[in-house]
Amino acid sequence: MVSNVLYLPTHRPVDALLEGVLAEAEWVHSRSTSGACFLLVEHGASPETSERNGAALAAAQEAHGSLCSSHLTRERSEELVDAVLQRCDLGPEQRERVRDLLLPVGLSYGAAPNVAYLAAIALGADAVHRRDSDVQVEHGRWPAQFELSMLGKPLGETSAIQSQRGQRHFAPEAQIACVGTCGYGDAAFDRRDLLSAGFDRATAFQSLGSGSADRLGTEMLAGFFMYGEPQIRYQTDAAWIDYEERVEMQACAIGQIFHYLPEMPALNLVGSDYMTKDLAWQMSLPVMFHTRKVKHHYGPYRRDQRSIDDVVDYALRDLRYLQMGRAWSMHNETLGSRWGSLQDFDPATYSKSFLDAADGSKGAMREVRTAAARIYREASSESVDPLRSRLLAVSEAIESEGASLEEGVIGSIRDFTHLVEAWPNMRAGAVRLGSEIEPLLGIQGRS
Repeated sequence: MVSNVLYLPTHRPVDALLEGVLAEAEWVHSRSTSGACFLLVEHGASPETSERNGAALAAAQEAHGSLCSSHLTRERSEELVDAVLQRCDLGPEQRERVRDLLLPVGLSYGAAPNVAYLAAIALGADAVHRRDSDVQVEHGRWPAQFELSMLGKPLGETSAIQSQRGQRHFAPEAQIACVGTCGYGDAAFDRRDLLSAGFDRATAFQSLGSGSADRLGTEMLAGFFMYGEPQIRYQTDAAWIDYEERVEMQACAIGQIFHYLPEMPALNLVGSDYMTKDLAWQMSLPVMFHTRKVKHHYGPYRRDQRSIDDVVDYALRDLRYLQMGRAWSMHNETLGSRWGSLQDFDPATYSKSFLDAADGSKGAMREVRTAAARIYREASSESVDPLRSRLLAVSEAIESEGASLEEGVIGSIRDFTHLVEAWPNMRAGAVRLGSEIEPLLGIQGRS
């Protein structure tokens, strides 16, 4: 059993990254209360990629013998989920639905984190550290050094800059629930085509997600995240409360919140893996940003933009995220700071709030869709090929998809709330695995 889990979710080959990630994981292991375990969690990887990753992990493991690790292939993830479900107090139909939500077929940003959370709970961990396969960490300047020094600690006992900017005040005794950073290099959201068509087009698109009346302020903030943030690097170490919401899941650590809430297992929806981090804000638990940013880079298929189909596919995922943002904002306003501690968290109340918000934001989601199609079409009319063709293809795809876009988002929220209400049972089932978890995960190295 361990106190910390560092995991890498992926669908791509990661042999070039493993040495660096394992070095950081071993550093976490050497400084954790009960040690750490590294999980390579695959979702959507081809058999060839999975085999390549397994061989690379086995080779890298030899240089980090004090650290235990597991290669969670699709098959091993299925075995883990099935073992947890067998130990849950759920009926047959509910088990089947929960299994489908935890093991979706297709692109899901929340799928691998949820498998990692169940494994971490079964291993006894109270913290998970995530590193994505499209980021690189500078050797020796581990983000984990900030994560370990602050996660779970009272805010007043840390060395973080104690600026209380923003509208929310955090008491010194408030426990830090999330510690992370963001990337430099390629922007987190790929809106290069809209930026190429005009800065105002890209910021107008981004502002659709909030529905804020302060359009100028929203567009300025959107411009920072798309254009300014990727260029910022820090030479000194510092940390502060993340009022600007700069922390990204690609390089962050989450405390015990993952015991109480999963990520959204939506298909083809960017940002569906930010639910645990969002709950921290809802519970008035500090989220901390630190300056050890990671290098973010696009894979070849996205960087080269050779396929219009791939461009359209990503743009629709991005649009669904903005549509969900309308329901998400309403959900957060409804909940406010309802719970004083994680132990008070009520899945039924949380689910009802999100479902009501989804129903109440249908019209807003439709407005987001029609405005997005217009922005892309107008941008295409002012551009030349090949940019024009890509922008026009996105606009036509949005118009072709029509209301099915918001219907899909609402369906994803509905599925998520079902998983939220089942999560206490899943947590209990994972805990009941006990000593069976290590052979189930195929743990390598010493635990």
